[in-house]
Amino acid sequence: MRRCLPILILALMAIPLLALPGDDPVAIVTTAHGPTLWLPAQTSQAAQAAAAGEVARYQEAWTGFFGSPPPLPDPLTVSGAGSLPEELFAALWQACAPGLRPEEREGAASALRAVVLDDPAPLLVPVARALSEGRLDGSLLSGPLPYLFFRSEVQTKGFLPKALPPGPGASRLRAALANQGVSWNQFWNRFTSWIVERGLRYHLLSTQTGTLPAVWLLDSDLAPGQFTAWRFQLSEVDEGVGLQVAGGAPSGIRLLSFYTDGAGRVIQSGVCDLKGPRLLFPRNGRTLWLVLLNDSDQSEGADLTMTLWKEVAPPFTVRRASLDGKSCDLFVEEQSGVAFYDLTGRSSGSEKFTSLGIAPFPSEGGGNHHYRLPIQGSQPNLTEIRLTCTTLAGGTYTATAPLSPSDSRLP
Repeated sequence: MRRCLPILILALMAIPLLALPGDDPVAIVTTAHGPTLWLPAQTSQAAQAAAAGEVARYQEAWTGFFGSPPPLPDPLTVSGAGSLPEELFAALWQACAPGLRPEEREGAASALRAVVLDDPAPLLVPVARALSEGRLDGSLLSGPLPYLFFRSEVQTKGFLPKALPPGPGASRLRAALANQGVSWNQFWNRFTSWIVERGLRYHLLSTQTGTLPAVWLLDSDLAPGQFTAWRFQLSEVDEGVGLQVAGGAPSGIRLLSFYTDGAGRVIQSGVCDLKGPRLLFPRNGRTLWLVLLNDSDQSEGADLTMTLWKEVAPPFTVRRASLDGKSCDLFVEEQSGVAFYDLTGRSSGSEKFTSLGIAPFPSEGGGNHHYRLPIQGSQPNLTEIRLTCTTLAGGTYTATAPLSPSDSRLP
């Protein structure tokens, strides 16, 4: 028995290498839940482990996008002509591509590359192209960006396979959104904002820098999907930027706003139309980026004139807050341009602000206003409130105030 032991060990060591008649030897790698890989014989142990990980990422990404495991052969033979990660990805894609229509393959392959190989090009190339051309239109739906957007932003289980590929005229995507109660405009606003956010993150959006106060005038129409942009630097003493449109604004023009910090990271974003007498962008970063986008199917926007200025006061100030039984009384001095408020509270000894059971409530407009808000449930030892506004432009501003003793003279 002792003589057989060395022979048995040698036999076991030979298992990872297999030579078929007339073929080169291969290294055999068994993956956890995927096909057996036949890799080039010289593949190191570390590279074999990396290959198994690549297969797992491919399976996860494909299943997430399309709802079922990728149709991979077993075993899967990988060429040794190039780098192992690239050759393995090519073999994986070649096995799966026939399941998609020819016009859908390029976008899906690019999205899979971005996820599986951590390749930034499938994201950055179309984003850079769109921003350099000044155009955010339907052509972006035919590439990898919808896949990467939904993977990043949507957590609803089972949604991606219903929406991807988007289909002719984005028909599958439109149907999937409708089933979730999401309008096309809601999706498109978030999708285009996401693209610009990625462009800002990688410094791909080139715009002129404005000095406030300023007048922004469009001397010609914007074509469908075309945009123009401006950026403004704010100081620590500035409360934000105000904007007013002279006359009426075309219904198809949207204003995308982004605040970035000193490192270029996006802190806040918003989307709005140009309705209303005044738009407020409370300061939430060092630089405010404004992108004017024609979201309609016709050219418009010529002679659109907007006046912009630095705000020296916050959107609102809480003059008094008090608790009277089951109600909270707020006296608020407001500017016009606030859409709605959200109220939370903090009890004595607590570090966290929690819900008071009060739904977001609309602003009554510019001026001094008294809000009496019913509180749900017991709120013992409530000592401080936090009021957050969302402006018509999509910006936010937050202020805290101590709770004063109740005033029996209140109506």
